[in-house]
Amino acid sequence: MCGRFALTISPEVLARLFALPEAPVVTPSFNIGPGQMITGIVCEGPSGANQIKTMHWGLVPGWANDMKIGYKTFNARSETIAQKPAFKQAYQSRRCLIPASGFYEWQHQAEQKQPYYFHCQNQELLAFAGLWEVWHKLGGSTALVSCAIITTDA
Repeated sequence: MCGRFALTISPEVLARLFALPEAPVVTPSFNIGPGQMITGIVCEGPSGANQIKTMHWGLVPGWANDMKIGYKTFNARSETIAQKPAFKQAYQSRRCLIPASGFYEWQHQAEQKQPYYFHCQNQELLAFAGLWEVWHKLGGSTALVSCAIITTDA
């Protein structure tokens, strides 16, 4: 399961690779974790053109009372995604790509966890499959766009 990843590509290259109308504002980072704002690529609207969205990593379903649920829903298992209430609506209509330069997996060694960084040998960009959702705080007008990365067994 993905718990940390990196995005170090330039905004201009990101715009070219995803056919974006303009270069997005992206801050390079080697340590992106759940709860942070991340970059997502969505295809919506009448034009069907790719658009960039800044999203909270941790999907908050529209029916949630509190955004804290996002700390448990940053990954969505592909095997159960269509049945889980937190992901069901987004799975049906709000899918995205989440660009990454690489990701980390940890191996338990004695009393420590050792991170290993996985990336393409040629340093090309990866893109995680994802879901996104818009959540409105009860009684508030502010909308939070959030997402989850779709995962599966290794």
